[in-house]
Formats: sequence, structure tokens, C-alpha cells
Amino acid sequence: MLAGDPEEASEQAEQMLKEKPLAAYYDDVALVALRHAQIDSDLEKLEVSRLSDIRDAVGQVVDTLSEVADQMPRLTDEWRREGAILCIAGQSALDESGALILQQLLQRRGFSPRVVRISDLSSAQLQGGPIDGAKLACVSMFDIENRGTYLKFLVRRARRVLPGLPLLGGFWKNDPASAQYQRVLQDCAIDLSVNSMTDAVAKCEALAKAAPAAQAAPAHQNIEAPAAA
Repeated sequence: MLAGDPEEASEQAEQMLKEKPLAAYYDDVALVALRHAQIDSDLEKLEVSRLSDIRDAVGQVVDTLSEVADQMPRLTDEWRREGAILCIAGQSALDESGALILQQLLQRRGFSPRVVRISDLSSAQLQGGPIDGAKLACVSMFDIENRGTYLKFLVRRARRVLPGLPLLGGFWKNDPASAQYQRVLQDCAIDLSVNSMTDAVAKCEALAKAAPAAQAAPAHQNIEAPAAA
């Protein structure tokens, strides 16, 4: 995938999917590679121009794997409607890749999420319509430890555009035990955070099943998958 060969990456993924669910493949393979690429970019070890190529390769892999079947939970019409969940791409092309992967996994579970950038949300608010009916916003970012200032800006702006809407941070493969990670998390004041696609999908489903509970933003929680038995 990082080598820019989506055909080979898709073939490898299809082989792995014989032994693990799609979300687990993304968590164990794709997100790990993408986070390393983002860190290299943040440290100026990888040219920014390469990120767009990687994002495009990820998009092709996501399209190829979209035919994998999955069971769908019961959802209300409000949560099934297009744009009920907004997958907000963060600062980089790789953050957008994370949003696209989350969108695919949520679609497989019966949701119809929309991938947007924070600038798109501002335009949508002015025009009216596209963000109407949103129930949850998921922020997709890799390596927030080196980009805490931008994350804080993004969350603040999302609060203005989407007042009262719960914000779920998808901070892919970041280490929740890291002191720097915890400092960034507290400083940005996001409502909920997860570090894997598996947990992100589970959290979205839990919030949908809890409806019509109050939409007030809950106190921050970092959601982690339970340890294997």
C-alpha cells in the first residue's frame, strides 16, 4: 500500500481476510503502516507529496474490499440516513485515508456516513442542508502527539459548526499510555476517543443503539478493546 501498488496490497488483504475480519485487517496492517508514514511526514522524513499517492492507493484498496460481506445491526431511520455520521478528515491526506476506511466499515454496518473536511462543514453550514440530521462526528487523525495544536483548532472549529454534537476522535494506532498523547487529549477536550477501527465502529453502534438518549456530549472516555482471553 505504501509502495503505491494497490493491486498487490488488495491481493494481500484478500488473503488475510480469510483468517480475520476486515476491521482487524485495517487495525493490524493498514493503520500501522499509515501511522508510521504520517510520523515520517511530520518529522520531514517523507515528502508531503507522497501522502496523496498513498491516500489514492488506500482508496483503491478500500474500493476493492467493499464487496466483503458483513452482518448489519438494527438501526433507526435517523441513524441510517445519509450524513447521520460525519467522518471528518484531519489535516493530512493520510487522515483522509482513515476517514475513508471508517466510512467503509460503517457502511457495512448499515450506516451512510459522509466523509468531509472541516472546511467543507463550514461551507455546508452557510449553505444549509448537508449537515442537517447529523448525530455524531468522528475526527480521523494519525499521530496526534506531533499535531496537537492542529487537533485543538479542529475540535474548536467543529464545536462552532456542530454545536451540541458528540465528537469521537479516531486517533488511529496512537498509544493511549503515552504521556504526550494524554496531554494532547486533555488539551483538545474531545468527548470520546478510540485508537482502532474496531473500537470506532463499536462505539458508533453503541451510540446509535442508545438513541433516543440525550445528545449532550459525554465526559471524555478513551475506548479500548478488551484484552483477549
